[in-house]
Amino acid sequence: ETPKSRSNSTMSSSSAGNSYVYHRLPPEWTEVNTAWGMSAMLLSAIAQNCGNGGFKFSRFSVVPLGAYSTVKRLNSNNTSTTYNLFYDEDRAGKLSNLISGVTGSTPHVIKSFNLAMAAFVICMDELIKYAVKSPTGIKYHLKDNLKPLKIPGKISEATMWESGIDVKQCTVDEFSVEMPSIYNCPDKATLKRHSIYWTKAMYGILNNLKWLLVWVVQGKKDGAIS
Repeated sequence: ETPKSRSNSTMSSSSAGNSYVYHRLPPEWTEVNTAWGMSAMLLSAIAQNCGNGGFKFSRFSVVPLGAYSTVKRLNSNNTSTTYNLFYDEDRAGKLSNLISGVTGSTPHVIKSFNLAMAAFVICMDELIKYAVKSPTGIKYHLKDNLKPLKIPGKISEATMWESGIDVKQCTVDEFSVEMPSIYNCPDKATLKRHSIYWTKAMYGILNNLKWLLVWVVQGKKDGAIS
Protein backbone atom coordinates (compact mmCIF):
# COMPACT_ATOMS: atom_id res chain seq x y z
CA GLU A 1 0.00 0.00 0.00
CA THR A 2 1.38 3.38 -0.98
CA PRO A 3 1.09 6.63 1.02
CA LYS A 4 -1.11 8.03 -1.76
CA SER A 5 -3.63 5.19 -1.58
CA ARG A 6 -3.65 5.35 2.20
CA SER A 7 -4.37 9.06 2.17
CA ASN A 8 -7.53 8.54 0.14
CA SER A 9 -9.11 6.59 2.98
CA THR A 10 -7.43 8.39 5.89
CA MET A 11 -8.53 11.85 4.88
CA SER A 12 -11.82 11.13 3.14
CA SER A 13 -14.13 12.11 5.98
CA SER A 14 -12.32 15.17 7.33
CA SER A 15 -11.29 16.73 4.04
CA ALA A 16 -14.68 16.21 2.43
CA GLY A 17 -16.42 18.38 4.98
CA ASN A 18 -13.83 21.13 4.80
CA SER A 19 -13.72 21.03 1.01
CA TYR A 20 -17.47 21.58 0.95
CA VAL A 21 -17.12 24.62 3.19
CA TYR A 22 -14.39 26.23 1.11
CA HIS A 23 -16.07 25.61 -2.24
CA ARG A 24 -19.47 27.11 -1.44
CA LEU A 25 -19.40 30.90 -1.53
CA PRO A 26 -20.24 32.80 0.49
CA PRO A 27 -19.75 30.20 3.26
CA GLU A 28 -21.32 30.39 6.70
CA TRP A 29 -18.90 31.80 9.26
CA THR A 30 -19.59 28.91 11.68
CA GLU A 31 -18.47 26.42 9.03
CA VAL A 32 -15.35 28.40 8.20
CA ASN A 33 -14.40 28.64 11.87
CA THR A 34 -14.99 24.92 12.40
CA ALA A 35 -12.90 24.05 9.34
CA TRP A 36 -10.03 26.22 10.59
CA GLY A 37 -10.34 24.64 14.03
CA MET A 38 -9.99 21.16 12.52
CA SER A 39 -7.02 22.34 10.46
CA ALA A 40 -5.33 23.85 13.53
CA MET A 41 -5.84 20.63 15.47
CA LEU A 42 -4.39 18.54 12.65
CA LEU A 43 -1.31 20.71 12.07
CA SER A 44 -0.63 20.81 15.80
CA ALA A 45 -1.05 17.03 16.13
CA ILE A 46 1.29 16.35 13.21
CA ALA A 47 3.94 18.64 14.70
CA GLN A 48 3.64 17.00 18.11
CA ASN A 49 4.12 13.53 16.60
CA CYS A 50 7.38 14.26 14.80
CA GLY A 51 9.42 12.50 17.49
CA ASN A 52 12.06 13.81 19.92
CA GLY A 53 9.58 16.06 21.69
CA GLY A 54 7.81 17.12 18.51
CA PHE A 55 8.46 19.82 15.94
CA LYS A 56 8.60 23.37 17.34
CA PHE A 57 7.49 26.32 15.24
CA SER A 58 9.96 29.19 15.47
CA ARG A 59 7.80 32.30 15.11
CA PHE A 60 4.23 31.30 15.90
CA SER A 61 2.30 28.84 18.02
CA VAL A 62 -0.91 27.23 16.75
CA VAL A 63 -3.51 26.93 19.52
CA PRO A 64 -6.36 24.52 18.61
CA LEU A 65 -9.55 25.64 20.36
CA GLY A 66 -12.24 24.26 18.09
CA ALA A 67 -14.14 26.95 16.21
CA TYR A 68 -12.26 29.61 18.21
CA SER A 69 -8.68 28.56 17.52
CA THR A 70 -5.89 31.12 17.55
CA VAL A 71 -2.31 31.61 16.42
CA LYS A 72 0.13 33.32 18.76
CA ARG A 73 3.12 35.31 17.56
CA LEU A 74 6.12 34.64 19.78
CA ASN A 75 7.76 37.98 20.56
CA SER A 76 11.41 38.48 21.47
CA ASN A 77 10.55 39.87 24.93
CA ASN A 78 8.89 36.60 26.03
CA THR A 79 5.40 37.93 25.34
CA SER A 80 2.96 36.85 22.65
CA THR A 81 0.41 38.46 20.37
CA THR A 82 -2.76 36.51 19.63
CA TYR A 83 -4.49 36.44 16.24
CA ASN A 84 -7.94 34.90 15.86
CA LEU A 85 -8.09 31.97 13.44
CA PHE A 86 -11.83 32.51 13.24
CA TYR A 87 -14.20 35.13 11.97
CA ASP A 88 -15.93 37.03 14.79
CA GLU A 89 -19.33 37.78 13.27
CA ASP A 90 -20.59 39.54 16.41
CA ARG A 91 -17.84 42.14 16.14
CA ALA A 92 -17.43 42.43 12.38
CA GLY A 93 -20.77 41.65 10.79
CA LYS A 94 -21.86 38.77 8.59
CA LEU A 95 -19.13 37.08 6.57
CA SER A 96 -21.47 37.01 3.56
CA ASN A 97 -21.55 40.82 3.69
CA LEU A 98 -17.77 41.03 3.44
CA ILE A 99 -17.75 38.77 0.42
CA SER A 100 -20.85 40.09 -1.34
CA GLY A 101 -19.94 43.75 -0.96
CA VAL A 102 -22.45 44.89 1.67
CA THR A 103 -21.07 47.64 3.90
CA GLY A 104 -21.35 47.87 7.66
CA SER A 105 -18.49 45.62 8.80
CA THR A 106 -15.33 46.64 10.62
CA PRO A 107 -11.84 45.98 9.15
CA HIS A 108 -9.87 45.35 12.37
CA VAL A 109 -11.48 41.95 12.97
CA ILE A 110 -10.76 40.68 9.47
CA LYS A 111 -7.21 41.99 9.92
CA SER A 112 -6.71 39.63 12.86
CA PHE A 113 -8.23 36.75 10.87
CA ASN A 114 -5.96 37.47 7.90
CA LEU A 115 -2.87 37.60 10.10
CA ALA A 116 -3.85 34.31 11.72
CA MET A 117 -4.27 32.59 8.34
CA ALA A 118 -0.92 33.92 7.14
CA ALA A 119 0.76 32.81 10.38
CA PHE A 120 -0.80 29.35 10.03
CA VAL A 121 0.68 29.02 6.53
CA ILE A 122 4.07 30.18 7.84
CA CYS A 123 3.96 27.40 10.45
CA MET A 124 2.97 24.90 7.76
CA ASP A 125 5.88 26.08 5.61
CA GLU A 126 8.36 25.44 8.44
CA LEU A 127 7.00 21.92 8.99
CA ILE A 128 7.02 21.16 5.26
CA LYS A 129 10.67 22.22 4.91
CA TYR A 130 11.51 19.81 7.74
CA ALA A 131 9.36 17.00 6.36
CA VAL A 132 10.56 17.02 2.74
CA LYS A 133 14.19 16.70 3.87
CA SER A 134 13.48 13.83 6.25
CA PRO A 135 14.21 10.22 5.22
CA THR A 136 10.49 9.49 4.89
CA GLY A 137 9.87 12.66 2.91
CA ILE A 138 12.69 11.83 0.50
CA LYS A 139 11.74 8.16 0.20
CA TYR A 140 8.12 8.85 -0.71
CA HIS A 141 8.69 12.04 -2.72
CA LEU A 142 6.59 14.17 -0.39
CA LYS A 143 7.50 17.40 -2.16
CA ASP A 144 5.89 16.22 -5.41
CA ASN A 145 2.47 16.04 -3.75
CA LEU A 146 2.50 19.43 -2.00
CA LYS A 147 1.10 22.73 -3.20
CA PRO A 148 3.87 25.37 -3.20
CA LEU A 149 3.88 28.02 -0.48
CA LYS A 150 5.32 31.51 -0.80
CA ILE A 151 6.23 33.32 2.41
CA PRO A 152 7.43 36.94 2.75
CA GLY A 153 11.04 37.09 3.91
CA LYS A 154 10.50 39.08 7.09
CA ILE A 155 7.36 38.43 9.11
CA SER A 156 5.92 40.79 11.69
CA GLU A 157 2.65 42.61 12.11
CA ALA A 158 4.35 45.88 11.13
CA THR A 159 5.90 44.57 7.92
CA MET A 160 2.71 42.73 6.99
CA TRP A 161 0.57 45.81 7.22
CA GLU A 162 2.73 48.92 7.11
CA SER A 163 5.88 48.23 5.08
CA GLY A 164 4.55 46.76 1.86
CA ILE A 165 4.76 43.07 2.86
CA ASP A 166 1.13 42.17 3.46
CA VAL A 167 -0.90 39.00 3.69
CA LYS A 168 -1.40 39.05 -0.09
CA GLN A 169 2.22 37.93 -0.43
CA CYS A 170 1.57 34.85 1.69
CA THR A 171 0.28 32.42 -0.92
CA VAL A 172 -0.65 28.77 -1.37
CA ASP A 173 -0.33 27.44 -4.92
CA GLU A 174 0.11 31.10 -5.99
CA PHE A 175 -3.22 32.16 -4.42
CA SER A 176 -3.32 34.63 -1.54
CA VAL A 177 -4.68 33.59 1.85
CA GLU A 178 -6.08 37.09 2.38
CA MET A 179 -9.84 36.97 2.88
CA PRO A 180 -11.58 38.80 0.02
CA SER A 181 -13.77 41.60 1.33
CA ILE A 182 -15.09 45.05 0.57
CA TYR A 183 -11.87 46.42 2.10
CA ASN A 184 -9.47 44.93 -0.46
CA CYS A 185 -11.62 44.59 -3.59
CA PRO A 186 -12.94 47.69 -5.42
CA ASP A 187 -16.04 46.10 -6.97
CA LYS A 188 -18.25 43.02 -6.86
CA ALA A 189 -16.61 41.44 -9.90
CA THR A 190 -13.22 41.60 -8.18
CA LEU A 191 -14.76 40.26 -4.99
CA LYS A 192 -16.14 37.25 -6.83
CA ARG A 193 -12.84 36.56 -8.59
CA HIS A 194 -10.80 36.83 -5.40
CA SER A 195 -13.30 34.66 -3.55
CA ILE A 196 -12.49 31.89 -6.02
CA TYR A 197 -8.75 32.49 -5.55
CA TRP A 198 -9.13 32.36 -1.76
CA THR A 199 -11.04 29.09 -2.06
CA LYS A 200 -8.17 27.63 -4.07
CA ALA A 201 -5.68 28.74 -1.43
CA MET A 202 -7.78 27.01 1.24
CA TYR A 203 -7.91 23.86 -0.87
CA GLY A 204 -4.12 23.96 -1.13
CA ILE A 205 -3.86 24.12 2.66
CA LEU A 206 -6.07 21.03 2.97
CA ASN A 207 -4.00 19.20 0.37
CA ASN A 208 -0.78 19.92 2.26
CA LEU A 209 -2.29 18.89 5.58
CA LYS A 210 -3.39 15.61 4.02
CA TRP A 211 0.12 14.82 2.76
CA LEU A 212 1.79 15.90 5.99
CA LEU A 213 -0.49 13.44 7.78
CA VAL A 214 0.45 10.69 5.35
CA TRP A 215 4.13 11.56 5.90
CA VAL A 216 3.99 11.32 9.70
CA VAL A 217 1.92 8.10 9.69
CA GLN A 218 4.22 6.45 7.15
CA GLY A 219 7.27 7.65 9.04
CA LYS A 220 6.04 6.04 12.23
CA LYS A 221 5.22 2.83 10.41
CA ASP A 222 8.70 2.70 8.90
CA GLY A 223 10.32 3.54 12.24
CA ALA A 224 11.87 6.71 10.85
CA ILE A 225 9.78 8.83 13.22
CA SER A 226 9.66 7.72 16.85
